[in-house]
Parts: sequence; C-alpha cells; structure tokens
Amino acid sequence: QYSNIWVGHHSTGVDFLSAQKSEFRHMDFGHAVYTLVPTTDGSGLWMASEGGLGHWQQGRFTGTWLFKNNIRREYSFPRCLMADRSQHVWIGIDDQGVYRFDSRTGQFKAIPISPEGADYHAFAEDSEGRIWIGGEFGVYTYQNGKVTRQEAISQTIHAPVSGFVQAAPH
Repeated sequence: QYSNIWVGHHSTGVDFLSAQKSEFRHMDFGHAVYTLVPTTDGSGLWMASEGGLGHWQQGRFTGTWLFKNNIRREYSFPRCLMADRSQHVWIGIDDQGVYRFDSRTGQFKAIPISPEGADYHAFAEDSEGRIWIGGEFGVYTYQNGKVTRQEAISQTIHAPVSGFVQAAPH
C-alpha cells in the first residue's frame, strides 16, 4: 500500500501516480521541476523549477511565482524546498543562497547567510519553530529573523550538508 506519488522531472513538470485507482497523469509546469514538497497541512504541493515556485492544490495549479525580479538570476537551480508551519516556503538555490517565500503575500526574501551565494541543500523545522539550514559550509539555524551558525555542529560534521531527517529518539 502506498500513497499518491508525485514525480518531478527534468522535462516540463510533474507526473502523478494515484494510489486509489490505476491512474497516471502528467502536469506541465513549463520548466524542469527539481524539487517538490507537500504543503504543511498536506492538502497541496509546492514545486520549484528553474524559473520559479509553483503551488498545486485541489487538482490544479493555484499559483506560480517567478524567480525573475525576485532573486539574483531569472533562471536558477533550486536544490531543496521546505514548507514550514508559518506558511513560508524555504528554497535553497545553487550559488545564490537561501530564500524564504511568504505564501500569504507572494514575496521572496533573501536570508542573509555568510558566505553569500553558497549552496544550501537541507532544511528542517524543529519543535521550537527554528529552521535548520544545512549547506556547503555547515549548519545554521534561523529564528526570529536571526541566522546563527551552529559552530559546534559545523566543526564536527563533514560539510557540505546534503540532508536532515527528523526522527523520534531511540
């Protein structure tokens, strides 16, 4: 038994495999889709492509926000994506750093992390609402508008960080 499966691919969108019935559909997004995540409440899907961020809900695209005029380069390679419980979508973009998208206002915000323009490939949100950011030069947290490099962790691990998984304690 499996749930619905969404497959992002390097042609023009996503494919959908239904768990309820034998169904396969292709949804054209107009760009290669590099990463996908469910919305925080699980009712929809966020997808990031080289051209922007898209939202899928109730069987249709409900919004598309282009990177053009919002980030440094119009076409980009988004490596990771995470929807947090505050209705923000976090995007790690190769050579351009971290951006936070506010789904209520449709605005992108660059998150200032040094060094600027590094690659960030992992996000997680902990029980206190901190956003954990993993990247080329270590691990950082974001809380209340402030980025903090987690020195002890960053000096212990072998960067670059490529992913986080939250699991219950043993």
